Amino acid sequence: MMDAVIARYLPDFSAPPPPAAAAVEPDFSGTWFRTPALAPDPVRPPATGVPASLESESEPEIEPILPRAAAVARPVEDREALIAAAEARGRDQGRAEALAEAAAQAMLEREAQQALFEEGLAQARRVWTEAQGETLAVGFTAAMQALDTALSDRVARLIAPVLGQALQRRALDELGATLKRILAEPQQPAVRVRGPEDLITSLSARLGGLAAGIAFEANDGPEVSVSAGDTVIETELAAWSRLIAAAATEA
Repeated sequence: MMDAVIARYLPDFSAPPPPAAAAVEPDFSGTWFRTPALAPDPVRPPATGVPASLESESEPEIEPILPRAAAVARPVEDREALIAAAEARGRDQGRAEALAEAAAQAMLEREAQQALFEEGLAQARRVWTEAQGETLAVGFTAAMQALDTALSDRVARLIAPVLGQALQRRALDELGATLKRILAEPQQPAVRVRGPEDLITSLSARLGGLAAGIAFEANDGPEVSVSAGDTVIETELAAWSRLIAAAATEA
């Protein structure tokens, strides 16, 4: 039975091959080139009550002879591992979203705090500026008043002697002009000049040649007096000096 089954897949070698012909086209109609005839399927005997297990042992098995494709082994899925991996991914994603939300919230809070800080700083600076401005204004006014007082005092003290000298020069100039008019009259009265020595010396120098007809007399008084007959002329240098001294003292 086994030989009959294998013979179906082999060529028929019972007939000799045709003779070789060089010039003649080979004849492929011979039995050598024919497909071997298939043996008829064996007729199964009728059932004789023999168990099927015994019948299967009597029949040849063909399947082991033919190559069988290897079965593809499928990996066994670990459901617990898949669930754990999914949970881990979910936790990571949730953690990332929570961190991003917390960072955004922290940024908003920092911006709000920065705005409040800047507003408070600006308000504090305005208050400080107003207070400092008022303090500076008061201090500047006081400083200017003190400076004015100090300058006035110093200027008054410096200018008092100058004013006294200027007043003396002006008084002597006016007195000299008066004496020139008196001495120019046809009937000259006797002229006498009394006063501090330095002043009458300066007056004599101003009169030039006219001083020869004048009697000069030095004394300790502050004023210069001129007597020409019934006319008496006296300077007010003492009064002006007192006024200048009082002004310098008040300054």
